[in-house]
Amino acid sequence: MSWEIIWMILGFILLIAEMFTVTFFIMWFGVSALFTALLSWLWIDSFTLQLLIFAIVSFLLVLFTRKLANKMSGEPSRKITQDEIIGKTGIVTETILSDNSKGLVKMNGQVWRAVSENGTEIERGRKVIVKRLYGVKIYVEEIEKEN
Repeated sequence: MSWEIIWMILGFILLIAEMFTVTFFIMWFGVSALFTALLSWLWIDSFTLQLLIFAIVSFLLVLFTRKLANKMSGEPSRKITQDEIIGKTGIVTETILSDNSKGLVKMNGQVWRAVSENGTEIERGRKVIVKRLYGVKIYVEEIEKEN
């Protein structure tokens, strides 16, 4: 298999992987791989030179498009620490299923993917408390109704 085919397959795999994220980060590596595939098809035979072009183009795309990606998402990226979110309460905006395949919680004006801490279904409109944060998901428990 030729290098241009390998670069093209890698590019498409990375672009498909980007569809499952919201970062606009993996996409640039996919674009770089496709650009490298084009150059290797046109005139570059050396794998070392292809790898160098891939690295340089990836670096430049990430460097010069981060601000654009932040503008497209509407908010500047900000890291959330666990201390900022654990113990906070929110409202379920999309029912959290017991198999954890779906679920959204709105908290402080932000919507988070949510998982039930104890594996129970939590209906839309219920109040929950955040027990832990893992990646981009919050693990929540339903706040019992007061009688």
